Amino acid sequence: MPHNNSVIKMLNNNLNIKFDKNYSNFISNDKISFIDDYGKNISTIQLIKSPYNNQKNIMVISSMNEKNLYLGMDYLLNKSKVNDLKGDTLIIDEYGEVEDLAYNLKSKKEVKDSSWNMSINKTTKVFLMISFITIIVVMILSMLYIKKYKRR
Repeated sequence: MPHNNSVIKMLNNNLNIKFDKNYSNFISNDKISFIDDYGKNISTIQLIKSPYNNQKNIMVISSMNEKNLYLGMDYLLNKSKVNDLKGDTLIIDEYGEVEDLAYNLKSKKEVKDSSWNMSINKTTKVFLMISFITIIVVMILSMLYIKKYKRR
């Protein structure tokens, strides 16, 4: 309930689904549009980057009234529902319908590409060096062996 919560008012610009100027309704955006007063009867759960610490996230549960605020809190308490979440923003309406949206998540391709940027630890480096040296020594010895028996 943004009317009595100064933190929500401060975070409004960072939210994926923002409040209007009067903090009486949610504003439609490029991912979802609210018809008439639908935005007044929903609860949102939003996971956003913290404006106070870039390495942390903040979970914001908000609604226009206390009844709908409890819908969001009840949803988070249900483990089976929470395990099915995919996005970083949830909209729960007064009928229990849920919309799961992704605003700030990397696409699957980006996540896949970032897995290739692994650093090689010290043990792996030592193993690779020993393997490389062993292969070189075996090649040299093989060449010398072939040269020795080729002359006969």
